[in-house]
Amino acid sequence: MRPVCLLDRTKNLHQSDGLHFISDSLIKAIAKSESGVMYAFMPHLFVCVDLFVAWIKQHGEGSIFLRYGIEPLVTISHYETPFHLAKTYNGWMSHDLIGFYERYVRTIFTRYREKVKYWLTFNEINSVLNRFYDRWQKPLFIVENGLGAKDVLVADGAGGMTVEDDYRIDYLSDHLVQVEEAIADGVPVMGYTTWGCIDLVSASTAQMSKRYGFIYVDRNDDGTGTLARYRKKSFHWYRNVIATHGGCLQRTVK
Repeated sequence: MRPVCLLDRTKNLHQSDGLHFISDSLIKAIAKSESGVMYAFMPHLFVCVDLFVAWIKQHGEGSIFLRYGIEPLVTISHYETPFHLAKTYNGWMSHDLIGFYERYVRTIFTRYREKVKYWLTFNEINSVLNRFYDRWQKPLFIVENGLGAKDVLVADGAGGMTVEDDYRIDYLSDHLVQVEEAIADGVPVMGYTTWGCIDLVSASTAQMSKRYGFIYVDRNDDGTGTLARYRKKSFHWYRNVIATHGGCLQRTVK
């Protein structure tokens, strides 16, 4: 039996209502092969991917992204407090967690020191660029900027399927324009990643129907679906944003 983290217990609570129970089966299906994890779109779209190492199960070679020329940006703690520490020490309410966290950090820094250049301490420490830089004068890296929506799969006119997600394009475009303006104001923004690259199970509700990705995954809240993947309209837009270094962005915020 593998160790249990606090997120596992939270996920089980969401699954107990009988409505959203697809987390385990979906994750296993997507992660069962390298082709499933990477999918053909990854080398053609991203130059950097935000991911995390699980505190309770630090394993794996960690080279899959590097083989495709993708720079890993690793979040050290992503809702993954070991359940034993949460129960015994009341989680981060106790200063004892600092020692456990430090030991965990030293372990993964040693293991992946030749493969990871960029690390983030905790997931979702919210920031407003200019205000935070004015206060601390530290470089900033934006992660998990995205829009969750009820996407609808439609015919793309070329024999395939897609999602016409102009609402996601507008949302991300407006935010990227503001990042550009913050940089022009002198804020040192090191980088930017979206949430997320592919539709996935919600960490908070265990739903699949709240979709964030540039890739549509054919899976529903009730567990039905083929797991087939389809590129959304936003996929092609974001690829162009990267290729033009933001030159294609609409500068007039709607």
